[in-house]
Amino acid sequence: DGAEEVQKSDEKRFTFTLSVTSFVDTSEPVEIDYDLDPNQFLHGARLTAFASLLCLVKSKETVNFIAREDTIIDALLKVSLQFYSPSHVRALTILAHLTRYPQNCHLLVFKYLSFLPVLQEVASDSPDAEGRRYALCALQNLSVDTSCRAPVAHTANMVKCLTNRLKHYESKGELIAAIATLQNLADEPANLIQFTTVKNCVASIIEVARSDDNGEKESDLASYLAKNTLATLSHWFRRIATSGSERIVNGSGDRAPHILHNAVLRPTTYQGWS
Repeated sequence: DGAEEVQKSDEKRFTFTLSVTSFVDTSEPVEIDYDLDPNQFLHGARLTAFASLLCLVKSKETVNFIAREDTIIDALLKVSLQFYSPSHVRALTILAHLTRYPQNCHLLVFKYLSFLPVLQEVASDSPDAEGRRYALCALQNLSVDTSCRAPVAHTANMVKCLTNRLKHYESKGELIAAIATLQNLADEPANLIQFTTVKNCVASIIEVARSDDNGEKESDLASYLAKNTLATLSHWFRRIATSGSERIVNGSGDRAPHILHNAVLRPTTYQGWS
């Protein structure tokens, strides 16, 4: 009997229960500010990525392939809205260089629906003068494409933003890019209503046109572009006003000869490729 009691006590001594508790993480991921990420290696990698992209977009052989990469364009557009980030200007520089290739303009406007609104927001609200200049240069190149002129002008607050840049600019580069964009947009009859509904738009263009009195080269160029804009607007307004008189029905029903000269405007680009 004594031996059986010792055996039972040994069995109790080495018997234990293992319980497993599962932990489920139900917390949402914490969003870290773009420039406050603690991973310093990530910041260095970003600089390298921007430098690589900037080299690639300056080559005709690669710029079209980059414009078709959704992930790259979406990332650049999001970074462009980080106004106080050092990457803000870098992203806009790359986007501006993408628009230098004429075949990219239609693609960028119609494939990426946020492309124009982002450029408008940057050109209007960015505190960085260089960032605004690159956004305006991108709009200037996009407005060269005839299929993009109406979408650019009809983007919310676009013409208003360009008009404000004529009056409030920190560099001549901003002024020239803004007035050149308006010049290109003026050569599209569908955009005329946008010029007339924005307060002080035509008045601001006239003011720039009269700015060639100081003899500065940049002011002369801006004035020249402004005068081109006014000439183009007046041409299309007159074409519309006299369209009824172009066909004078007489006994034979012949078409009356054109009484207006068809203006030919050569659009102005920012370092555009042929």
